[in-house]
Amino acid sequence: SSTEATTADSLTAFGTDGFTMGSNSSYNGSSNTYASWNFKANGQGSANTDGTINTTATSVNTTAGFSIVKYTGNGSNGATVGHGLGVAPEMILIKEASGSGRNWRVYHSATGNATVSYLNTTSAQVSDSTAFNSTSPTSSVFSS
Repeated sequence: SSTEATTADSLTAFGTDGFTMGSNSSYNGSSNTYASWNFKANGQGSANTDGTINTTATSVNTTAGFSIVKYTGNGSNGATVGHGLGVAPEMILIKEASGSGRNWRVYHSATGNATVSYLNTTSAQVSDSTAFNSTSPTSSVFSS
C-alpha cells in the first residue's frame, strides 16, 4: 500500500522478455520470494477525456481486454474516468499512487457495484456503495 517512489537500485531496466533487478534487498533479497504482475498495454498512452476526470495517460490493449489508466482524483462523488476499452470492463483495480495507506480497491462484475474487495489485504469482500458509487462501468467510463 506504499506510494510510488524512485529507487535507483531496485528495478533497473525493462527488456523485451522481462525486467532486470538491482541489488536493493527490499526488492531482490537472496532469501526472499517475490511475485510480479506485469502488463503491457500499448506504450505510454495518451489523455482520455471521456469522463468527468481527464486521464493523463490511458494505454489500451483491446485484444487482451485491458487498459492502464493514470488520473488525479477530484474528490467528487460520482466522478467518472475514461478507460478506452470500448466495452464495459469486468474487473477494475485502483491503486493510489501519491497517498499513503490506501487499500487497492477491486471491482468485479460478478460481485456487483455495491461491494468492494481489497487486493492488498486478507479481508473479505464488503458492502460499500461509495467505492464505485454503486455504478457499474460502461463501455467508456468507470466510477472512481
